[in-house]
Amino acid sequence: MRTNCVAESGCAICGEAAPLRPALRKNNIEIVRCSACGVGRALVPDFDPSVFYTEGYFTGEQDGAYVDYAGSEAVLRKEFASQAEFLRRFTPGGKLLEIGCAYGFFLHEAMKRRFDVYGVEIAQAAVNHCHATGLASVRQGALSRNYLEQNGPFDSIVMLDVIEHIDDVAGTIEMAVQHLKLTLRTRHRGIMAAHRATASPLVLHAGGPQAGIRPFRLLSH
Repeated sequence: MRTNCVAESGCAICGEAAPLRPALRKNNIEIVRCSACGVGRALVPDFDPSVFYTEGYFTGEQDGAYVDYAGSEAVLRKEFASQAEFLRRFTPGGKLLEIGCAYGFFLHEAMKRRFDVYGVEIAQAAVNHCHATGLASVRQGALSRNYLEQNGPFDSIVMLDVIEHIDDVAGTIEMAVQHLKLTLRTRHRGIMAAHRATASPLVLHAGGPQAGIRPFRLLSH
């Protein structure tokens, strides 16, 4: 009999059939840690992203979310400009997809740097803002294989402040990487970039090998 074990299989990061052990509880939500890779995750029963990620998520109406995302545009654009410049060191332009693009602030900075931008965003209110500011290529919904097949391949795929919102991290990365362009000369695929305090080396090194990628530098604030 196993003790202190809440699950036996299916780590969303490393894919190992290893026990998920309780780590802590916060706001009545259980946080568990994979005993194989060490990455933690929240267990939220009956979580519905379409209910949680609404306009209120960006306007201070949702606990634990943004207070005023639109009002932070200048600060966010400065940060995203830095990330876009970093990306240009590895690919000078081409097709770029942002997963979870919110109000499109990063996409606008990427457009300034000659990227052909695409985006997917689950919150319809955020998609509406993108369309109102000229980002007609942004689509509402979660990333899907069908979307990637219709719009890819891409030279670069970006997830900024998003990886912690994804349930199946390894599966999402693996699916996205399959739709990065393959450079015939080097036989290497394009760039996939992620940044966030929670996108730790442990997350990327645990999920990366399963998806067939190797992290070479972590982006941080």
